[in-house]
Amino acid sequence: DRDYARHKVALPTYPFEREPYWFAAKPARAARDGSAHPLLGRRLRSAVLDDIVFEQTLSADEPGFVGDHVVHGVVVLPGTAYVEMALAASRMLAGRPAGVHNLTIRQPMVFSEDRPRTVQVVLSRQADRLRVFSHEEQDDPWQLHAEAQLATAGSAAEPEPLDAVRRRCPEKQDAAS
Repeated sequence: DRDYARHKVALPTYPFEREPYWFAAKPARAARDGSAHPLLGRRLRSAVLDDIVFEQTLSADEPGFVGDHVVHGVVVLPGTAYVEMALAASRMLAGRPAGVHNLTIRQPMVFSEDRPRTVQVVLSRQADRLRVFSHEEQDDPWQLHAEAQLATAGSAAEPEPLDAVRRRCPEKQDAAS
């Protein structure tokens, strides 16, 4: 028994009872407020608007990933969230393929620790244009955060065949350069 090296290992002082422990899962936002998408929220209906409007309340805590995106000590909505909003909005509308072009972030969506923001995603049917607005307080003006063009079935360009790309780009580049 003494032919090999040994070392002490600290063990817990409580008895092992072999009982599983499950963390209580937080209910998904869709289950709580009936929204279809965690970033888009619910679709608003209007008799006078031609545009399609989705509305959601976002905060630094909800959805959970928002609070993890901190830039210079400030919680900011990640750029990929705007892309996901655009893709989800185009997917939710029948007959609209998901395709986002020329996404422009006009100003960052900044979150205060304790103040949620009301976010609206507005989709203009005629121009295939999507815009993302928000405000903190009811009396605050709406701020435009991002806008993008959505691809329609007729405007989506056919991908170039791989062989044509290889003929056009014959020189190989190594990853180090």
